[in-house]
Amino acid sequence: MLTESTLAYGNFSKTAVVHAATNASQFDYKLPYPSYVGGVLGVPPSVFELVDGFSNCFWGWGAEDDDFYDRLMQKHGSVYRTQHARMISLSANHTDRVSPEYDRNVKLLHNKLTCTSGLADARRYLRNITKNVASSTCDDDVCTVKVYSEFMYE
Repeated sequence: MLTESTLAYGNFSKTAVVHAATNASQFDYKLPYPSYVGGVLGVPPSVFELVDGFSNCFWGWGAEDDDFYDRLMQKHGSVYRTQHARMISLSANHTDRVSPEYDRNVKLLHNKLTCTSGLADARRYLRNITKNVASSTCDDDVCTVKVYSEFMYE
């Protein structure tokens, strides 16, 4: 999304969650539904930590922002919506709305299945990296280097 009007991204609040894409061209400059927080959302790091970031349960496109809204409401309680910013929606060819991942994401969201995976899990996963391993092979004038990590799970 691009702004049609002046919007100083750097001036977002240090404590409030600010949804700047409330007036987007793709939705006729209206909020498509009350819990919509897609597009442009300013989240202070402290709030992102509080709600445990985005869930790791959603793969591909779809429903992850709605789940994030639920997390915000449960732990933070509010989203400030700018009324003065107008956004031009760039073409986002969401042909994957018919994908198995999209269907799975929507089911996960609407069935309110418990998925508490988020920022804490990602950090735990990264802490468990034990070492990077590299190998290289060369054939004629082409060399290939493979780098991967070995993990130790809790």
